[in-house]
Amino acid sequence: MHIDVIKVLLESYNNTKKINRELFQSLSVEEQSLINALVQEHLVKDALDCLNSIDKEEEWDKFRSKIILKKKNRDIIKVSLKYAVVFVGLFLSVYFLSDNFSNEIQEEPHIQEIVFEPVDNNSVKLISSQGVSVIDQEENKEFISSQGSVLSVQEKNKLSYNVNSEINGLVYNELYVPFGNKIFNLELSDGTLIYLNAGTRLKYPVRFLSGHKREVQILEGEAFFKVAKDKEHPFVVSSNNMEVQVLGTEFNMSSYPEDDEEHTVLVEGKVQLSYKNTESKSFTLTPGYKGSWNKQEGLATKSSVDVDIYTSWIKGDLIFRDTPFINMVKKLERRYNVSIEVNNELLKDKRFNASFNVELESIEVILSAISKIYPFSLEKVDNKIVIN
Repeated sequence: MHIDVIKVLLESYNNTKKINRELFQSLSVEEQSLINALVQEHLVKDALDCLNSIDKEEEWDKFRSKIILKKKNRDIIKVSLKYAVVFVGLFLSVYFLSDNFSNEIQEEPHIQEIVFEPVDNNSVKLISSQGVSVIDQEENKEFISSQGSVLSVQEKNKLSYNVNSEINGLVYNELYVPFGNKIFNLELSDGTLIYLNAGTRLKYPVRFLSGHKREVQILEGEAFFKVAKDKEHPFVVSSNNMEVQVLGTEFNMSSYPEDDEEHTVLVEGKVQLSYKNTESKSFTLTPGYKGSWNKQEGLATKSSVDVDIYTSWIKGDLIFRDTPFINMVKKLERRYNVSIEVNNELLKDKRFNASFNVELESIEVILSAISKIYPFSLEKVDNKIVIN
């Protein structure tokens, strides 16, 4: 999808002098660096003229492979069009001769001259090769490809790809569910159902290809999976630190960047769990077990758990058992989209047993109930709560 995304971003910048941050971040670091350089050197329109001549993804791969980033002496900062963009046959050769680039792609692209559109963090968003679409959860609509075929169908808070799509290649979409949002449901092209919790971003194919694994990625957040059975096509879910492979099962995976651990809890079936960037061996999870990765210690563990504690959120419930207050606060912040500052040091490590229905109870009601167990005062201003 990269060539379409590049075109959308460059066309947006050419027309408005702004680009969408989320769509920009969906690109590789190499492609982000390319866009940044085109903006800095005022070559966006020239690049668009060339890109509009490229029709196939293979041609874009050739173009991208020809990007050469070189470092020159700091007193040489001018980049001429002759060296910047040259269209030859079916692809471009781009040479950047400035001190902004080195022979190795920068880990973080230099983007100081790019102006981004204001970020909307309060709406469910679909990120595709055609741009970023805000999903109104009160609507029913169809999402159409640039070729005019139906890619997915939205019915309020559910998006379904289980339609007869004409997409032949492997094309990815991303779905973002903000903090404070109710549960959003996603049905993949194979019939797999996914429940996305607040603060979750998921990357997945518009259509799974025959003969290949079914792979999706939790970029951040938490999701519950009901995987459609298909013995010939294993289903793989990866996060920052772990990977789960299944054939057909139900499980919950949590990978919030602010949490101390990532974990997978199995409800039904059987999964193979492995960890990235570690020598830890993979192991099998059976129902009622949790596989965890401690980020601080770099330690993998397996333990028996009450699965309801980890899956109750899909029904609108939060269940806490012997949970430190500071960990309860994290879940409440996500679910209600508030910031909670705890100034009571003794309260932070205090452990609680409690159950709440977030569909029926406000954050004020929940905190008031907790304060009856362990007294504290609170003050709420807009979306910030201070506990003393």
